[in-house]
Amino acid sequence: MYCEISLGYAEHSGVLIDPDHIVHLSGSGNIEAVSPEVFLNRLDGLNTAISIYASCSEEAVGGSSIANRAADMVGNSRDYRFLFDKCHQFVSGCVTGDYENTDNLLWMLKRTVSKHLGVDTWRVWDR
Repeated sequence: MYCEISLGYAEHSGVLIDPDHIVHLSGSGNIEAVSPEVFLNRLDGLNTAISIYASCSEEAVGGSSIANRAADMVGNSRDYRFLFDKCHQFVSGCVTGDYENTDNLLWMLKRTVSKHLGVDTWRVWDR
């Protein structure tokens, strides 16, 4: 899942683990499970996010192994760096099991999701 945070210049990604929780790497480096509302309204609302997008075919696509990896990481932290160790790398790690990947941009994460899940469509998530 991802949302825009700056009019197409930056995005934030996470892993849906149940309808009420998205696991993400926060800007402080904490891995936490938050509500979709909190995920969408990060930065105290100082972002342009209005929708959350999900990888999908006919409906959101993921897997229990991805959700389990994400849930198992809650409460841990990483050295967050805006350019080289951020949310997209964390989500790619949940997809692949390799948290030291180089997927630091959304297009890279989307490529990994396509390779591992066989989907390349992202639509507004309507929970």
